[in-house]
Amino acid sequence: MNFMVMLLLASVALVTASASLGAALIAEQMTSAIPIIGEFIQLSLSHNRGIAFSIALPSPLQEILVAGALIAVCFIAVKTKLTKFLSVAFGFIIGGAVGNLVNRALIGAVTDFISVGSFPVFNLADAAITIGAGLLLAESFLKKKG
Repeated sequence: MNFMVMLLLASVALVTASASLGAALIAEQMTSAIPIIGEFIQLSLSHNRGIAFSIALPSPLQEILVAGALIAVCFIAVKTKLTKFLSVAFGFIIGGAVGNLVNRALIGAVTDFISVGSFPVFNLADAAITIGAGLLLAESFLKKKG
């Protein structure tokens, strides 16, 4: 197994473990909102049975879309000539998705707990997916400039 694949798998494992552990600890320990920067940024427990931005779709459409998106990202990652940057980017996306799936499998919902302003409450897995997608976008812009 080459280094880039190992880096991808390590990123997936790190993000999945962090997201799963974070959600479990928050769900077990949190009893009320915890202000970080006043009420603008706070930890606030919420359970999300929907997908992105708490959008609930009828079953099994929701499960099919989530599984399809994860499979598509995995397929693209396998077909891409991985660099360190891309390995981490895909690892964050896949790890975040798997972290949310683990959470959903264990309790039937995703545990969200990071609240920033009026933006929907999210979790570490969601943040990892967003960071990974941002890294992929940055890579595509850097490729076009170079």
